[in-house]
Amino acid sequence: MKLNTLIVGLLLLHTQLSFAQPSISIQVNTTGLKQGDTLLLNAQVHNYKNRYGTLHLYIENSTHNLQWKFRYPLENGQASAMLMIPDSLPSGVYAIHAALRRELVHIMGMVKDKKPPTEINYMAVAANTEVAAATIKVEPDGTFQIPNLVFDEKATFIFSPSKKYKDNWLDVSLETPVDSSFYHLADTSFFVTVNSKLLPADTAGYRFSPDSFAYKNTTLQNVTVTAKAKPAAQQLVEKYAGGFFDREGYLFDGMSSTEIASAQTIFDFLIGRVAGLQIHNSRLDATFEIHWRGYEPVYFVDGMETDQQGVLSISPSEVAAIKVIRPPFYGVSMGSAGGAIAIFTKQGSAGGTRYGNQFRFVINGYTPQAAVWAW
Repeated sequence: MKLNTLIVGLLLLHTQLSFAQPSISIQVNTTGLKQGDTLLLNAQVHNYKNRYGTLHLYIENSTHNLQWKFRYPLENGQASAMLMIPDSLPSGVYAIHAALRRELVHIMGMVKDKKPPTEINYMAVAANTEVAAATIKVEPDGTFQIPNLVFDEKATFIFSPSKKYKDNWLDVSLETPVDSSFYHLADTSFFVTVNSKLLPADTAGYRFSPDSFAYKNTTLQNVTVTAKAKPAAQQLVEKYAGGFFDREGYLFDGMSSTEIASAQTIFDFLIGRVAGLQIHNSRLDATFEIHWRGYEPVYFVDGMETDQQGVLSISPSEVAAIKVIRPPFYGVSMGSAGGAIAIFTKQGSAGGTRYGNQFRFVINGYTPQAAVWAW
């Protein structure tokens, strides 16, 4: 009887150990802050078996009328943050709630074409203009995934077929589960003050509700810089792919000049205008031999990678801007030692693209480790 009781006790203990729930502990440099200080935060997740995850940080004042959302990548159970307190942050008592989600930012997508390709290319252009590119597998039902993404603020993702066609078009839909509501694997809350004193009444009736953050703005705000207005063609180039094409090269304006529109083709216009770019037109078969430093450039129309025929299908009268980027160009999966020629159409300058908007998406990333807690 005693032996049976001991066995049952051991089994119960084993069950408790096996199903121990994750928990979060937070260390901060101080809970009493002043404007101009920096809150240093280190999070440790215990009993968490995954290598990666996302730590969501919800902040609101004790009266629930000021709210912020931050999120940080978690690796090996650890995450850290530095939040700088600006002079504009109101004095008061603030509740900070940390919540754990299992995965990093990842993309679940679908190619909605009737006959989806077996693989597609994507380029990701981060806010700091760093570029990542790869070829990914597409399942027979059109679905695909890009797991374990870590980048600050936002990134622009551009999808294209791995095989180039005249109209290099894709109809893609995306979902990023980390942006949706979720079940917290673990959470914890604590309070800090800014030029204030924490009183029992501030915490006694406080209740945290993550649902109240669902439609609030996230942390980092835009900074408006007043400067001399840039030409419309340059603004158009900078708009596409988060600065992806804003690199050293040659910019030709098709909106304030008629020179491009009067050319027979876009390549005819470029002949002799870019030092080092060799363009030879064979009038017999209407093809072009194009090389820069011995290699052919890569081509884009409204942010979509294409081929020579895709460029030739554009009437010069449709062109708002042409950006010829010096080699090498590290913006495609294999890179391009011959630079790049990017065409931007007038339809694109009006807010759409020649292909619609089914291939380019802006995805939210993570809060930079050092950020301003601004409002």
